[in-house]
Amino acid sequence: MKKRNTTLLVLVFLKGFTPLQRSKLSKVTAILLAGGQIPPTVLSKILQDHLVKDGIALEFIMDVLKIWLGEKDSATVWASLRKAGLDSRLMDFFPTNKRSIENLTTTFKSNGLNQLLDYLIYLFYIKMP
Repeated sequence: MKKRNTTLLVLVFLKGFTPLQRSKLSKVTAILLAGGQIPPTVLSKILQDHLVKDGIALEFIMDVLKIWLGEKDSATVWASLRKAGLDSRLMDFFPTNKRSIENLTTTFKSNGLNQLLDYLIYLFYIKMP
């Protein structure tokens, strides 16, 4: 429980870290997620307005997902995101002016997250009228 609370506190203050420090923190976070040491719900803590607006939340989640996918298969990562309620909130990590299917697709492809993109496309396809 203490590790989880500490992780939550650190993630809320991502803006105070340098880009290199945030990169290192994203790697540690992904490894802890992959090992089941922290729940994926901790990622929702970076959905703070100031982190989203500045693109820090998006950069961080992309780094975490890349490392996590290196540790676990896409079905496991997606199931964890879905269980945490983050599968349908991935667009929320994008700054408001960049929230579009096109930007989401481009960002996921450029970060090598094609496997997760397939799940997202399916999710959006199901929700579309």
